[in-house]
Amino acid sequence: LRRCNIFINGWNRNKKGLLVVSGGILQTFALKRARELGIETYLVDGSEHCAARNFADHFYLISTRDADGIATLAKDLASQSKIHGVYTQGADVEHIVALAARAAGLPGIDPESAFNCNNKVRTRRLLTEHGVSKVPFTVVENLVDADALVARVGYPCYVKPIDNSASR
Repeated sequence: LRRCNIFINGWNRNKKGLLVVSGGILQTFALKRARELGIETYLVDGSEHCAARNFADHFYLISTRDADGIATLAKDLASQSKIHGVYTQGADVEHIVALAARAAGLPGIDPESAFNCNNKVRTRRLLTEHGVSKVPFTVVENLVDADALVARVGYPCYVKPIDNSASR
């Protein structure tokens, strides 16, 4: 966890707890390290068979896109002094982590800032609006519009999903 961004509030040596959002393979390393450090872990994922499930102390079957469900869980766990931080790595749910941390009264980044970074349209619009980027972009809603756009601008052009690992 030394290289991971974890926000810890009210650290209590007797009761360390961490809510981990997403049970993908990248979380296995953090969960193993948390165990070594004596941190109790609470894992949330939408799949009962996620890669990291067996590395967590507690598992909750909640979709990583269920902001309200995860925020409610975070608030509940924090009210019982069970968690002192909320974490993810490589799961594209930073805005969910930010919302959960806020709901739990834990430090973290502003949820709107996290969402602005997660949603590529909002990111591009803000960068353009503030003069940081002059790269033209267009949002298309369907394949017909995408084909028409490519016919108009030609190649090279880049296509990115709005909110799911921009490199996929």
